[in-house]
Amino acid sequence: MDSLPLTLEELQRLVTLFEEHRLTELELREGGVRVRLQILERKVAAPPAETVTPAEEAGGPQETMLPPAPAPSREPTPEEKGWIALDAPMTGTFYRSPGPNEPNFIEVGSPVDVDQTVGLIEAMKIFSEIHSEIAGTVMEIPAQSGQMVQPGQTLVWIQPS
Repeated sequence: MDSLPLTLEELQRLVTLFEEHRLTELELREGGVRVRLQILERKVAAPPAETVTPAEEAGGPQETMLPPAPAPSREPTPEEKGWIALDAPMTGTFYRSPGPNEPNFIEVGSPVDVDQTVGLIEAMKIFSEIHSEIAGTVMEIPAQSGQMVQPGQTLVWIQPS
């Protein structure tokens, strides 16, 4: 059997691109070799086993099925962790403190109570307080102070108590 026209690194790169772009099928033919990646289930992985079919007696093409790639390790989403999003109710500039030299209303790890002020949104020179709708612990603050925010954009993630 001749050597494959693709190196192991090139095959691994194909699998990586296949997963990154969430393709369901990819076929590559080069010389007498055909490489085919296909999703057999709803999982993002290549077919379950590696199979190399030797050339037929008449010198037919070789077929290679790549082994499944390891599932990418990913952090659970905030929703999967049970966190609740506190979203911007309007368009404006978000501020984490009442003034430039004032301490922030909250920090990651801070406890919050229902109706506690967690930030301000300025719109048309009017500042509106943003209040927590639940009691819990601040887990993440994706909105930066001074950042323009849109309605529905997550300002703070809270782990309910």
